[in-house]
Amino acid sequence: MEAGLQNVFIPYAKGNSIRIKNTVIRRTKQGYLIFDVKD
Repeated sequence: MEAGLQNVFIPYAKGNSIRIKNTVIRRTKQGYLIFDVKD
Protein backbone atom coordinates (compact mmCIF):
# COMPACT_ATOMS: atom_id res chain seq x y z
CA MET A 1 0.00 0.00 0.00
CA GLU A 2 2.82 2.45 0.80
CA ALA A 3 4.49 1.85 -2.57
CA GLY A 4 1.91 4.01 -4.38
CA LEU A 5 2.11 6.95 -1.96
CA GLN A 6 3.92 10.16 -2.88
CA ASN A 7 6.70 11.33 -0.53
CA VAL A 8 5.35 14.65 0.83
CA PHE A 9 7.05 16.82 3.46
CA ILE A 10 4.74 18.41 6.04
CA PRO A 11 5.35 22.14 6.77
CA TYR A 12 6.09 22.96 10.42
CA ALA A 13 5.30 26.52 11.59
CA LYS A 14 6.66 28.09 14.76
CA GLY A 15 6.63 31.82 15.42
CA ASN A 16 7.44 33.78 12.27
CA SER A 17 9.15 30.87 10.50
CA ILE A 18 8.02 27.86 8.48
CA ARG A 19 10.17 24.76 8.03
CA ILE A 20 9.73 22.37 5.11
CA LYS A 21 12.28 19.52 5.09
CA ASN A 22 15.69 21.30 4.84
CA THR A 23 14.31 24.78 4.07
CA VAL A 24 13.37 27.49 6.58
CA ILE A 25 11.29 30.50 5.48
CA ARG A 26 11.19 33.50 7.86
CA ARG A 27 8.98 36.55 7.49
CA THR A 28 10.61 39.93 8.17
CA LYS A 29 9.49 43.55 7.80
CA GLN A 30 11.32 43.77 4.45
CA GLY A 31 9.98 40.50 3.03
CA TYR A 32 10.93 36.83 3.36
CA LEU A 33 14.29 35.16 4.08
CA ILE A 34 14.90 31.62 2.83
CA PHE A 35 17.56 29.43 4.45
CA ASP A 36 18.87 26.03 3.36
CA VAL A 37 19.74 24.18 6.60
CA LYS A 38 21.00 20.97 5.00
CA ASP A 39 24.30 19.81 6.54
